[in-house]
Amino acid sequence: MSVSDKDWELLNAYADEELSVEIVETVKARIAREPELRDALSEIQEMKRHIKSGLAQTGPEKAKNNTSYSWRKIRAAAAIFALITAGLYSWIQYDQFTRANPENIHQAYSDKGYILEKTPNIVQVSSQYTGDFKIPDLSASELKLAEAKLYYVDGKEVITAHYRGMRGCRLTFVSVGSDKDLESSPHVTFKQSAEFLKGKWQSAHSDMTLIASGMDENRFASIARFMKYQIESQDRKKQEELRVAMEITYRKAHPCA
Repeated sequence: MSVSDKDWELLNAYADEELSVEIVETVKARIAREPELRDALSEIQEMKRHIKSGLAQTGPEKAKNNTSYSWRKIRAAAAIFALITAGLYSWIQYDQFTRANPENIHQAYSDKGYILEKTPNIVQVSSQYTGDFKIPDLSASELKLAEAKLYYVDGKEVITAHYRGMRGCRLTFVSVGSDKDLESSPHVTFKQSAEFLKGKWQSAHSDMTLIASGMDENRFASIARFMKYQIESQDRKKQEELRVAMEITYRKAHPCA
């Protein structure tokens, strides 16, 4: 059983010899039969010894006044620390969710400005699940790689890549690794909202998501199919066929909004 706040105040006053004779006798009787009170009193007395030793040079009167409130200050500081710890844990949990959530990742990339190089970047990362993972080249759809990252969130490997094109085209690829075997998806599943176009599929060890803002639907679908096949297959001929299809679709597509 924990000691109540009222009993902490009572024991603090008892240790400072501020109680009447009648109440002192009552407290002594309770301490004799309640182990929790004995342990709490020992903590209070030990803490007061440390405080008194630290205040020894401030004068006996000031030391006594400070000591009478010391335990309450310590308890308040402990409560504040607990609140800060809880808040920090909540922030860490939120940050981990944000850094593994495709929509939030896409929005974070979209809010940034980039100076893109004329030649496409060839980026390769050493992935835990896919070995040497090559970030797909989408130059056939006039999209340039702006940024790519590999990091870990709650033990899960996260690979992200963000592409930019003309007239505000923004596209983000997110791969979130899994420590268990997944069933590979035969096709990309497409969804559309007022804000995003989204394509999702699974590989043997990762959930993969492609998100775009303001992009022609046919162009987006051709990019998603190309990326899925390039990531999962070594069939160069099929990859080239899908790359050409992606380029042709781009030429017919409406400009990004």
